Amino acid sequence: MNLISQIKDKFNKNKEKTIIAPEKEIMQFDAVNMDINNTCNQRCRFCFSSFWDKPVNMDVDTFKRMIEVLPLVRDYAGGGYGFYLSCIYEPTINPNFLQCLSLLPEIAQRKCFFTTNLVRPMDEEYIESMISANVGLINISIESLDSDRFEYITQNKKFHHYKNNLGMLEEILKNKEDIPQFRFITMLLEENSDEIIDLIKYCQKHFPIISHEIRTPYISVYDNMKWNESQLMSKDKVDKLTEEIKSLGYPVDMDIKSVDDLEIMDDISKNHLLKRYNVIFMKRPGKDF
Repeated sequence: MNLISQIKDKFNKNKEKTIIAPEKEIMQFDAVNMDINNTCNQRCRFCFSSFWDKPVNMDVDTFKRMIEVLPLVRDYAGGGYGFYLSCIYEPTINPNFLQCLSLLPEIAQRKCFFTTNLVRPMDEEYIESMISANVGLINISIESLDSDRFEYITQNKKFHHYKNNLGMLEEILKNKEDIPQFRFITMLLEENSDEIIDLIKYCQKHFPIISHEIRTPYISVYDNMKWNESQLMSKDKVDKLTEEIKSLGYPVDMDIKSVDDLEIMDDISKNHLLKRYNVIFMKRPGKDF
């Protein structure tokens, strides 16, 4: 064996062995969907929610157990990620709402959001407590700023509370720096289509929002399907409005369907939706279906 071969042989014998192991990841849920109650103070004509016979409000002890899973939930990133503190029903009508919010740890700022219609009677202290909690995002519904139209769409004659709360929220946010992100959500209907542009401008002018979501009702086999179908606009009208929204230059997320989209739903898909609807939305404790 020549000198070079001897050196290589000695080097290989003394060389440390390297073991590559996969990095251990913390197991996390993409999302935890929860609501702290099972009802709402409105009955919006477009809503897909099924309202239970007996209202139930989550108590504080149960909420404490729920937030123990926060470290196991991915940070909120839209698209089904995060801790859905409340999404389907109205959280502010739970009498324990503010107390629950006060229990949220700092980590919740990256993970938590809730949606509210902002119709519950509130004072400045209530709104202060709501926006000072450790939530990362607050969604606010806004369907109209016309009282008659608002009350028709939401089937709630409390527009004065809604408008008053919007005004207080605007004034409070002017003097606060550490605030959650805000987003408005508007259901685009034939009923309010002529108001959509003004609603977008109003929200952008008066609130520090990250985006405004415009979407049409879910068309599925719900009790209000016929009404929702009647609220879809023609494709030409949808295209024109969409272009007008884009021209504003504001951050607007759109999920807008037209009558043409409705027509492509065949009987098979409708039957599938009906079966799913029966399972998810019609089942009640102690009742057969």
